[in-house]
Amino acid sequence: LRDTSVLLGMNVLDKNGTTIARFGVAPDPDLAVTPDMSTTRYLRSTDGLALNLAWPARRTRSDHMVVARIDTTEIAPQVTAFIWRIVGLVMLITTVVTIVAMLVLDRLLLLPLMQLRDGLEALANDIENPSRHRLAVDGTGEMRDVAQNFDILTGRLEKAFDEIETQNTRLRAKEVTEEANRAKSEFLGNITHELRTPLNSIIGFTDVIRGQTPDQMAHPKNQDYIEEIHNGGHNLLNIINDILELTRMEAGSVSVQAEQINIWDTLE
Repeated sequence: LRDTSVLLGMNVLDKNGTTIARFGVAPDPDLAVTPDMSTTRYLRSTDGLALNLAWPARRTRSDHMVVARIDTTEIAPQVTAFIWRIVGLVMLITTVVTIVAMLVLDRLLLLPLMQLRDGLEALANDIENPSRHRLAVDGTGEMRDVAQNFDILTGRLEKAFDEIETQNTRLRAKEVTEEANRAKSEFLGNITHELRTPLNSIIGFTDVIRGQTPDQMAHPKNQDYIEEIHNGGHNLLNIINDILELTRMEAGSVSVQAEQINIWDTLE
């Protein structure tokens, strides 16, 4: 015991409390030691550099009691070093646990959330093509359910866009058909008017001269009627040729010919 640097001195007492052996610095006499004590007693020195301890016979497992004086100047640094080792170990464990927790959270929570965010942004920027923005989120539990529901939503959105496009196609076809019918009706109305104009001239003048005698036919006025009939026939022929020209244009067989014209006759 004397070889230890912490132990400054010790007294050994018999069961009656009489000192039977001692060495080193005597313990503080203020530490009460009685034969009937059953627990260890402590008393710090007045200068705070030593600690007095008294062990009962029960603790020494003999018939003797032991009173010792311990140097606490070496204990404090050891305790401090031990505390720092514990703090360092706790910090190391905390750091490792934090890193592992961050990796696990990043894998199971943050990465799926970022994928979901990117998918929503891409869908918002390209809303008309939802099938291009399906999610492939790895993981289990709620995040996988969210990703699956997102894919279901994009599927429904794509189906809705297809239905809208189908309806738009039908509406456009209906509008084209209605426009074609209107153009057809206007065309027929205009053509009917244009055809009736020369026909009225032809039929009218023909009725005038049809009931005349050969002598009356020689009247100069009848020559004007015949000229009008002739002009009406040519006008009717031109209209029919124009209609046939439209038909050739629709068939893609129209040809362009360069001819000299009299601009004044055209204007007249």
